[in-house]
Amino acid sequence: MNLHVQMIGKTESTTRASQGWLDVSLKFLSSVKFGIAVMIALALVIILGTFIVQAPMAEPGQIEQLYAPQTRQILEGLGLFDVFHSSWFIALLGLLCLNITFASIDRFPGTWQYLRHPQRELDEESIDALPLNVVHSLKSDRPQLEEKVRGLLQSRGFQTSQSSPAGRTVIFGEKGKYSRLAVYIVHASLLLIFLGAMIDSIFGFRAYLSLTEGESSSQVELRGKNSVVRLPFQIRCKAAGVEHYTDGTPKKWWSDLVIVQNGQEVGSKRILVNDPMDYGGIRIFQSSFGSSGNPLEFVLTLKDQLGSAPLSVTLHPGETLPLEGHSLSLRVLQFLPDFAMHGSEIHSHSNEPNNPALQVEVTKSGGAQWKAWVVQKMPDFHASEAMPYHIRFESVRMSHFTGLQIAKQPGQNIIWAGCFLMVAGLLVSFYFSHQRVWALVRVNEKGESVLRLGGSANKNKLDFEKTFRALEQSLNPGFRRQ
Repeated sequence: MNLHVQMIGKTESTTRASQGWLDVSLKFLSSVKFGIAVMIALALVIILGTFIVQAPMAEPGQIEQLYAPQTRQILEGLGLFDVFHSSWFIALLGLLCLNITFASIDRFPGTWQYLRHPQRELDEESIDALPLNVVHSLKSDRPQLEEKVRGLLQSRGFQTSQSSPAGRTVIFGEKGKYSRLAVYIVHASLLLIFLGAMIDSIFGFRAYLSLTEGESSSQVELRGKNSVVRLPFQIRCKAAGVEHYTDGTPKKWWSDLVIVQNGQEVGSKRILVNDPMDYGGIRIFQSSFGSSGNPLEFVLTLKDQLGSAPLSVTLHPGETLPLEGHSLSLRVLQFLPDFAMHGSEIHSHSNEPNNPALQVEVTKSGGAQWKAWVVQKMPDFHASEAMPYHIRFESVRMSHFTGLQIAKQPGQNIIWAGCFLMVAGLLVSFYFSHQRVWALVRVNEKGESVLRLGGSANKNKLDFEKTFRALEQSLNPGFRRQ
């Protein structure tokens, strides 16, 4: 028997110890100090992510240029090159979510109980202790005074109740009581935003794809991770281009994209820098644009020395074009988009057609053949004086590439819902307050009706004071202040 009692005692003691440990843990997780500590840690991480180049946003080779190998190894080991997708950043967000959740669970029951069962009755001393209070007396019927007070409160939006304890009447009015729940609306919005961010970090990605006109691909590169992701569809660049201002500076880049799935075109759109394309939960942004360095066609003007009318011809790369009636054929041997000479060496500065030049071969039916360089911006330049023809380089149509940013963000809708909910919570918090008014009516020894009026508000107290003084003024005629 004694052994059985001892075992029961030990079990109860262990249970109490477990409950005590759980209570302490929950109290710690819901504490303001813990929440502030987690927010400080998150702020420091975000600062690090701002100062340290992040791999998903870095240009190819940028990290290697900025950081020494030893520094790069340490930062990569700590996950600081991709802070916002690191496991410990997600863990910090999770801890903050736990803190907000437990804090709300801990405090909400008391708030709800306070709203459901407000203190409707106050004695004279309690009303006199309120921040706003006033006392009036009048030789008037008590029921008439009570009806007037109740009517005035209701006309100003107060919900009223009335009780009659110990020979006096207490009229209680309140409005905006549910504005006290605004803090929980903000808490819920933060949870949604953090939840969406965690979903994006775990299940989303941000990748890049470069396509030339006419090219298509379903494989996108995760920058900074040296890996690729295969999309459930192909993206084809139908065309790409740029519009310029009158001074020649770029105005906007655009790309005509086509989505191909199971061999069928299922979507298309011309995207701009701030006008992406959405398909299948994946968003496609215009990220960059440029010349691929590969020409599509050339327009030339050919004129002989006999004074014949100039002949305009269109050539394509690799094409030998016979000119009927002239016993000639033309062929492009080389193309340089940005022609430059250093001594006797000819090369191109870049892939952009800043100073395009062609090496053209002219072949006569009799077998004579000439080669010459023609430069678009130097129409009088001719590298072969022996050629009996003058060739002018009019224009070139280049093949362009488009740089696309591919983002899968499954948590974005949740984040947007959290943002809208936060706006609603902040509006309620800033523009509404819980206002309460108590009016105690009794009859004094002289047979006069005495009105003791008091009120308080949890926020916007200056506005409430105006409301309270307006109530007093409405009741003031015929009264005298005690």
